[in-house]
Amino acid sequence: MKSVAENGAIVKVALFAAFADIPYPGDGNIVVDQSVFDPECTEIVNAFTGMKWQDVSVKMVLQFKEALPLFTPAAFSFYLPAYMVACVEAYYDVDVALDSVLFNLTPPVSRSGWQWDFFQARVKGFSGPQVDATRSFLTLMNEYELADWASAGKVPPRERIGRAMDFWAQFPGRA
Repeated sequence: MKSVAENGAIVKVALFAAFADIPYPGDGNIVVDQSVFDPECTEIVNAFTGMKWQDVSVKMVLQFKEALPLFTPAAFSFYLPAYMVACVEAYYDVDVALDSVLFNLTPPVSRSGWQWDFFQARVKGFSGPQVDATRSFLTLMNEYELADWASAGKVPPRERIGRAMDFWAQFPGRA
């Protein structure tokens, strides 16, 4: 049986391989609100414009830990692997960035309405390898979570990662 650290190295390789060729969303397609009236979106645009996801550091993920919901679908799928890699590399140090990744990979309970449409717009174009890498990431995060709760003699709440794991286990991705 492999250790969590060994599994983490495998997941990182899978993420880099699966998302290697994903296209940059374009400078004007980073956040959903392009207006100058939203300082948070402006800050995200200034930080991420022109940046490859492979160059996003753990420090940057920590600084922009709550940016994922503000990305356009194209920017979300482009920068998501950077957030997943940061969670693998620094599980205990990414603060709520991990919560944001898990939340954004978990489908809404209702399979209709704007929340479902928003979620679907972000994940519908994932390729088979990207879906597989996302599944591996979620499995690894679940391993970390189980180990953390076990160290306290407890069992984690299933809804924390379970719904996301269920969705991605059945999500076919694009061939």
